[in-house]
Amino acid sequence: MKKTKSFKAALALVTGGLMTAAMAACSPDEPTNEITKKLHEDPFKAILTLQEGELSGSQFNANPRMTDFKSSVQPAQQIVWETIPGKGWQITSTDKGFKVKDFKTHPNVVYSLKFDYYNVNGTSMNYQFFDNGQDKIHQHFFSVYREIIAPDGTVGNRRETKKENLPFDYNYADEYNGNYIADTNPMGFQGFIRFLQPDTEFHLNIELLHAPKSKLEDNGKPSPFYLPSKTNLSTGLWDIVIAVPVRIE
Repeated sequence: MKKTKSFKAALALVTGGLMTAAMAACSPDEPTNEITKKLHEDPFKAILTLQEGELSGSQFNANPRMTDFKSSVQPAQQIVWETIPGKGWQITSTDKGFKVKDFKTHPNVVYSLKFDYYNVNGTSMNYQFFDNGQDKIHQHFFSVYREIIAPDGTVGNRRETKKENLPFDYNYADEYNGNYIADTNPMGFQGFIRFLQPDTEFHLNIELLHAPKSKLEDNGKPSPFYLPSKTNLSTGLWDIVIAVPVRIE
């Protein structure tokens, strides 16, 4: 983690070429027939809502439910992405990143993280990722990418695969038709996140997997929040890929 990297520089990276390249597969400006192959539309607007609070009567790593969460008096932070003709996905909200408290100084602080997606007509479409068996092939992943330099000098990025090296921790808290499904069928449309390293800035990379068959590992168990299975990494599609600048104060 590079603590010396400025928040402004990080933001420029996200709002520049990184987002355009990363989301090209789902951009409406690219010629594609993906919608005809899927049982859901491609999202044209995404809203991420981060709310500070704490968990009542539940441990962070003990399958907390949304009913365990109590919001603080702090207003929620929201980031909005929209597809702009000729430009693809762009941040259109006033907030361009999240500013959060660290776990070491504030051990009781937990954040809820919620996703809301809308189609080209502005209609909510979260249900499309749940209904008709779509819940079995969709999952949000939350990760960090490290810069690597190849022997020939080529610069690239590699996903951090060790949980202990992440500056955050996350737990799914999804429900479907009133039933808690996060432990066996995690999706990441709602969940809890806390931030572990004070005085740190990083990109929280968020990817919504569209698996060709199953989002589960070969052993039938869910993948951890930071690492899709090898099969889905090589064969899966990505309905959304975004990078959120985060400053841990």
